[in-house]
Amino acid sequence: MLELKNIKVHLGLSEETHAYTAVVYVDGKKAVEVSNQGHGGGDRQQPVNGYSVEKINDWCEATLPKWKMFDDEMHDTDLEMWCHDQVNDHLTLKDMKRKMRSKALFVDAGKIWEMGMKGLKKYEARMADAVRQQYPDAVVLNDLPVVEALALYKTQTGETP
Repeated sequence: MLELKNIKVHLGLSEETHAYTAVVYVDGKKAVEVSNQGHGGGDRQQPVNGYSVEKINDWCEATLPKWKMFDDEMHDTDLEMWCHDQVNDHLTLKDMKRKMRSKALFVDAGKIWEMGMKGLKKYEARMADAVRQQYPDAVVLNDLPVVEALALYKTQTGETP
């Protein structure tokens, strides 16, 4: 199982791609240090602890879902693409959590909305109650497990879950 940890994104340095550093873990063990300078070039992938980037790439291509771009052709997901997806998820999660700190974030009628309460600077459960009173069919993301909330948030903001 792959996991990307220690993600540090440097938005001020990002031009065409995210400028970032992170570490890929395979089955809980540090395997590859990755980084990108944010100028549109490929990732730097430095294997550690005897891992092989080639073998991890082979696993990614054989195991992870394919994706398509503008050409409608299906492409294999390699380690670099997977890392970029993980960085995007990291940034999306950070954005979602930032909004949820002070407001109720909810989906109603296929759109994402935010609702705060006058005088409250931090989210409280009564905000969700107010949303449900006003919008009975709404799904309040603050009340969902983080993984479910992120998937719904990504769907509503145009990201692919």
